[in-house]
Amino acid sequence: LSKLKGEKVVFNLQNLNFVGSTGITSFFEIIKDLVELNILDPKFCCVKVEFQRLFEAWFSGHVELYDQQDSALKAFIEPEVFAIRKQPSQ
Repeated sequence: LSKLKGEKVVFNLQNLNFVGSTGITSFFEIIKDLVELNILDPKFCCVKVEFQRLFEAWFSGHVELYDQQDSALKAFIEPEVFAIRKQPSQ
């Protein structure tokens, strides 16, 4: 975990189609722990609508979701410009 501290990480979920509840729960628990321990401030991109709802339920807008990988990467450089959280579709 100490190797991750301060690293810039973008999770590109473009090819994620289906994840069972056990898999997504494990993934979210790990991300939540890393964020709460201030080890990692990850960004996520290309998150499909069905997963956006899960992100909102788990993280209540405390992680950043981006439409494109380039935007997520640029958010590390210019956070005040790109720090726009994408809200789940209604």
